[in-house]
Amino acid sequence: MERPIRVLVVDDAALMREMLSDMLNDSPGIVVVGKARDGQDAIRKVAELRPDVITLDVQMPGIGGIETLEAILAEHPIPVIMVSALTHRAAEITWQALECGALDYVPKPQTKLETDGPFREELIRKVRAMAGADVVRLLRIRNAHVSKASARTALRRDAQCSAAAEAATRARPPRSRRIWPNSSR
Repeated sequence: MERPIRVLVVDDAALMREMLSDMLNDSPGIVVVGKARDGQDAIRKVAELRPDVITLDVQMPGIGGIETLEAILAEHPIPVIMVSALTHRAAEITWQALECGALDYVPKPQTKLETDGPFREELIRKVRAMAGADVVRLLRIRNAHVSKASARTALRRDAQCSAAAEAATRARPPRSRRIWPNSSR
């Protein structure tokens, strides 16, 4: 029998920690090995429990999701799935978390009813997909891809600027010596 996927659930809301834990524990082959209420607690439990995957709340008091993510990945390259509320601010932080090393995210359910069905299936699918991922390699590939994409974007922008400058030069009428009609020059 295969070893179960060990998950650490990190969320400042006790109800959300319990809902996520119950959902994951009810799934065959997944076991929640710990729950953390904030970033400091998460950092301590990651070192102690050595989970295979972490679900991490984006917005938490004290050490926030981004700082927690960076601290965890600096010491333990473990796959992290961000759990984000569907607010504009949380969306910005989620994108920042993905840039900082989180491998994926799921939108946080707003009610207990939303935890059944699609949310549950998506979370379990992502936990299974991330388990055993080579985080260092994936982040290296992602960073190389981002660097290449940034370079391509910069080249495209330069080409567009050059083309626009050329078009503007061609469209400009030839300069006349006489600037004003009544000028004596």
